[in-house]
Amino acid sequence: MEAMGIVLIIENDIEAMNVNKETLEKEGFLVYCATTLEEARFYLSESKPDVLVLDNTLPDGSGHDFCREIRKYTIASILFFAAAGSELEIMEAFAAGANDYIPTPYPNEEFGAWVAAHINLIKMVRKQGERIRFITRGSLTLDIMTATATINDVDIFLASKEFALLLILVQGDSEYIENESLYYQVWKRHSNNDYGALKTAIYRLRKKIEGSGFKLNSKRYKGYSLTKIKK
Repeated sequence: MEAMGIVLIIENDIEAMNVNKETLEKEGFLVYCATTLEEARFYLSESKPDVLVLDNTLPDGSGHDFCREIRKYTIASILFFAAAGSELEIMEAFAAGANDYIPTPYPNEEFGAWVAAHINLIKMVRKQGERIRFITRGSLTLDIMTATATINDVDIFLASKEFALLLILVQGDSEYIENESLYYQVWKRHSNNDYGALKTAIYRLRKKIEGSGFKLNSKRYKGYSLTKIKK
């Protein structure tokens, strides 16, 4: 049976790494593990992972520096472990090119769900990237291959779900997209009328696109749309 996706875990805590590996394998993922950046480079070149889960502190270097290095040539989704509430550490991860972070500590089942969500997102991004790499609307540019967005060539550091939402809304050509449709396309499951995660991601995205010349609109019963600000 074909694996649901390929994951590379780069972690200096062997016990935690083995627990995470077992969790993901039970979900149907093919998992490779590395305890050093040297091992990680080997697996990255040989296995072409969809998602990398990365610790920042490793015996032979910084995870952030490694992220900057590989971001130039891989479209894999890169997730960092980060202590909950550590805003500086989280911002450093995004600045290095990370797509998202996993707050520690976390329940094992949440770890599996987190990785599964990113597998789905990277598949969507790759599908889009087969047709076109860049989408530009005024000062706003989306790079489909690296899942990054810039305003006037300045990276606005979107988390992967924020990027996925923006990609969908940009392609919506100012039309409203219903909450359930947005939720299902990004989270790959039905909302059961709980749109808390969607509202949080929209709130963060709205803040990050300030100055782009676009605004993110919401309308009850219609959903969300992205429109150009009229001067």
